[in-house]
Amino acid sequence: MTQSVSPSDAKPPRIDVFRDRLDAGVEHHVAQLHGDERIVATLRLEPVRSAPLRTMARIGVSVLPEAEGAYATLVAEADVAGRAGLELATLAALATRRRDTDDTFWLAACSAALVPVATALGWRLLPRAAGAPAQQAAPAVLLLDDVAYFSLMGSRLAAIPPRSTPPAVPPQVLRDAFGLPAPEGAAVRAGAAR
Repeated sequence: MTQSVSPSDAKPPRIDVFRDRLDAGVEHHVAQLHGDERIVATLRLEPVRSAPLRTMARIGVSVLPEAEGAYATLVAEADVAGRAGLELATLAALATRRRDTDDTFWLAACSAALVPVATALGWRLLPRAAGAPAQQAAPAVLLLDDVAYFSLMGSRLAAIPPRSTPPAVPPQVLRDAFGLPAPEGAAVRAGAAR
């Protein structure tokens, strides 16, 4: 599946997004410069329940909420194309997985270089595991149904249509499970986002 899209930044490069589905529910969403073979960003998603324990230990998450989720690997070039590519790959992945899976969250070990892009999209940083080195990638979570939060912060993820039925595990339950505060003012703007 190929999509040719362009993010909202001023004169960004044109980027194509490709999706590759592998066995066991693993997906790759790859952003490539249009007319070029340079891959500028990738988002790999693997069901949390099948992710290796060492991978989950890297994030420092030992107790997961009883909800379906995926472990995400985020990779992007440091330039404008890479940031735009990661945003587009995330939008494409969320739009397709909303139809195909029951994911309610994605977990990732986010490198320091990608933290600004990821948090602008709606990823939230989690506390580091005790004793984790400061230079280690930051654990992060994306609550896929927290449209109020996406709307509040102006994330383009708010534009993805919500599920046709309420999620089995609401965002508030996931926020509590991951120790995240409720966004201030989210209740006021939630109605405006839909």
